[in-house]
Amino acid sequence: MTWTINPIRVYRLGLLVAAMALSAQVNAELFVIKDYGNTRPSGIPDLQALPTPSGAGAKTKPIFEPFQFPIESDTWQLGSLDANYAHQRKIDTHFVIIGADAQSRAWLQRNSDYFQQENITQGVIVEANSLDDLTATYQLAERLGIELALSGIDDLASILGTRNYPILVTPTEVKQ
Repeated sequence: MTWTINPIRVYRLGLLVAAMALSAQVNAELFVIKDYGNTRPSGIPDLQALPTPSGAGAKTKPIFEPFQFPIESDTWQLGSLDANYAHQRKIDTHFVIIGADAQSRAWLQRNSDYFQQENITQGVIVEANSLDDLTATYQLAERLGIELALSGIDDLASILGTRNYPILVTPTEVKQ
């Protein structure tokens, strides 16, 4: 009696083994690698239930709840640059990188004339300790004509070669 290998049966057997392996993974226990703490507890309304702005040019402000704080960066830290320096990255615009803290707000206020002169209208907040700090920072930036976004840009720190904020990033250099 000779044995012959049927390719269709081998294929079906492979699919069966793969399905069994996947079903074992589906039943695996959840393992949390890092909890950022910004999950929404039950009882908070869905975003779809929140009112929307009226008018074509209406801007929306971010909606935050106290349970979402602190918002921390693994990379960025409040600090100073030793000196302004040139970078070789292709960046087409000017923008600020700040935290929602008193030192960053003071830095924004101190440099407000320069920001208006150079038409610097964009920025990123990388850390915020409380809703009050974030609100105060947004209000100051709005008065200065700077639109801020709260964003995790940790990878930009290694690209720019600094971890310290507040800073101004221009197409050619990083300043403080």
